[in-house]
Amino acid sequence: MAFFERFRVELGRYADGVHELGDPVPAAELAARALPEQLVDFYRSWDGARLFTDTATIVRLRDAAALPDGALRLGEWPEGALELDAGGRVRSRDDDGAVIVVGSTLERFLAAFMAREGLLVDREGEFKDVFDEESVEDKVREKQTRAALKADPDAAAWHLEAAERAFGDGDEAAAEAALARAVALDEGAAAAWALL
Repeated sequence: MAFFERFRVELGRYADGVHELGDPVPAAELAARALPEQLVDFYRSWDGARLFTDTATIVRLRDAAALPDGALRLGEWPEGALELDAGGRVRSRDDDGAVIVVGSTLERFLAAFMAREGLLVDREGEFKDVFDEESVEDKVREKQTRAALKADPDAAAWHLEAAERAFGDGDEAAAEAALARAVALDEGAAAAWALL
């Protein structure tokens, strides 16, 4: 099975219990739903996932609900709800309804998420010593941004994050370039438009 290969490798790096994955969905159940091929590939392997002890979840097939705009409610993560839009992109919707693309595909979103969280959590699921007071150290947050951009350079959220870091460092030219890339990738990225 070639699909979600990187995700499979990442899962193998952690001890039992750090991630919980559902059993594969039977082919007949998959055939009964009109799903994008990438979602069929995911559910063919796992009926839902709980990653890093519920830091992010992908819902079971029966709970993947259609949304009014043609997207599917896919799960949750610390930033809000995860949705798969009609174009196959993973987007995050916060409590205020703001939406941004966090994955150009589900597979790439999972690769970026695993890379980012892997900088915070060890093999056993315990937090690494990467926190100062109550937040993640700046150098680790920078590594998270770079890891996400490497895993999925076509997701607007990571360019927005890079822009915010560049603003913080006083590099307005880099920030502007990152914001321009973010809005080019996701015309609905309101936070990126506001900063731009």
